[in-house]
Amino acid sequence: MGEQIKNIRLKFSCNADWDNMISIDGIKHCDHCQKKVYDFIDAKHNEFLKILAENNNNICGRFLPEQMARKHPALPAWKQWLSAAMVLVGINIFNNRADAQDTKPKITNQSRTKIDSNAVFGGVDPIQPTFPGGMSAYKDFLLKNLHYDKGMLNGKVLVYFEVKPDGSLNNLRILKGLSKLNDDEVIRVFKLSPKWVPALLNGKPVLSNYSVPVLFQNN
Repeated sequence: MGEQIKNIRLKFSCNADWDNMISIDGIKHCDHCQKKVYDFIDAKHNEFLKILAENNNNICGRFLPEQMARKHPALPAWKQWLSAAMVLVGINIFNNRADAQDTKPKITNQSRTKIDSNAVFGGVDPIQPTFPGGMSAYKDFLLKNLHYDKGMLNGKVLVYFEVKPDGSLNNLRILKGLSKLNDDEVIRVFKLSPKWVPALLNGKPVLSNYSVPVLFQNN
């Protein structure tokens, strides 16, 4: 038997009526948000991770109260850093976007005949990966390693990478480039990055995809 689902955190709660949702191939569909709603009351941990990955980390589900985390955490520090931090060496870091692992696992047994009146509905909220040591360490890392050299352009480079469960970065690539000099510099610096604190799903580290915009500005 697989491990039970626990410590789930929700982005939002929903008052949708499970009984009135249309069922297609054993999966409920919500007319309000036009999304699939998965029944995780009897699902196991591995099944939950497969479904989450297949749906780009963006799912709605039905859970029991005892499957919920006791407290919803404050806004992750990483999001706070990127909304507030300014690195004053010609490079500003701002905004962030976290993407989920994009795989195609099979979906298994989502139906349930007995409805629990205490079920909780909502969108699952994974904990995103973070740079080790906090905002100060991230600033120091950029100040030490990222340079604005002659021939570079002003503008934004969007870099993508995977954060593996062990925290190492993988599959670095430029999603939106600026110039070869700028793009190569961003890739070079992120290859020097220490291991990150990995993303967590259901309390366990998992592979996650991430992208960070880097703004070059010659001051």
